[in-house]
Amino acid sequence: MGDNFLLFQKSQADSKQSEDLSAFVEQPSGDKAAVVFGEVEIVSDLKEKRRVLKLATFDLSQHFPKGPESKELCLLKITAKKIEWRERWEGGAKIYKPS
Repeated sequence: MGDNFLLFQKSQADSKQSEDLSAFVEQPSGDKAAVVFGEVEIVSDLKEKRRVLKLATFDLSQHFPKGPESKELCLLKITAKKIEWRERWEGGAKIYKPS
């Protein structure tokens, strides 16, 4: 994760393949932060993993030497229900709800 802070919290699994998720991301050198609320699915399709790995702006082979077949690689599809964004801790959050 480097200098970034990322935390996931999931709810109890239900009968669907997806689960509720909260994710908190904080900028390493400031007060900016985002909290994402939504549903998460694990994507196991190798073609999709290859596509996403190609989007990286840096070489991911040091983290995933076997590429998309690396057992350490877990690709998540997050469908956001609500995002709270903070520019700084004072002043509150801006809330975005996708339609």
